[in-house]
Amino acid sequence: MIKITTIFGEDAVREYEENNELPSEEWLADNGGVVDEKEFETEAEYNAYIAGVNDADGWSDYHIIRHRSEEADTSREENLWLRLGVSVRGSREEIERILNGDTETLRKLLDAGRYGIGGETYVPGSTVEEYNEDHDTEFEEEDVEFHL
Repeated sequence: MIKITTIFGEDAVREYEENNELPSEEWLADNGGVVDEKEFETEAEYNAYIAGVNDADGWSDYHIIRHRSEEADTSREENLWLRLGVSVRGSREEIERILNGDTETLRKLLDAGRYGIGGETYVPGSTVEEYNEDHDTEFEEEDVEFHL
C-alpha cells in the first residue's frame, strides 16, 4: 500500500515548505488550498496519479508527500534500482532540449511512453550489495547484465 498526502495551492505549498508542517484546516479556510490523502494498491496506480497531477502542473501549485511503510511486506512489490538503456522518441526540438539537459522534456517524453527499451541495461553491483544488506541475502555482488 502506498500512502501519500498532496498539498494543492501555491500559498498552501509555501506554508508547508516554510514550516515543514501541513497547513491546518483553519489556515486552509483562511488562505485557500487543499490537503488530500490518497492510498494506492500498486506502484502503477501511484505512477498514474502522479502523471495526472504532473499534467496539471502550471495551473496551480501542489506538493505530494509519499509515506513509507513501516513494516516490510514481502508479498508486496519492491523497488530495484538499475540502469536502463532506452531510446527516446521526440521532435528534433525536444531531442535538442534533452541534449541541453532539459529534465522536464525528458520526463514528459518518458511519461508519455515515447521510448523503447534496449541497449546496455544492468543492475550495478553496488545495488546488489545494498539489497543483500537490506534483505539478508547472498546474491553475487557484481553487475547483473541484460541484453534487451
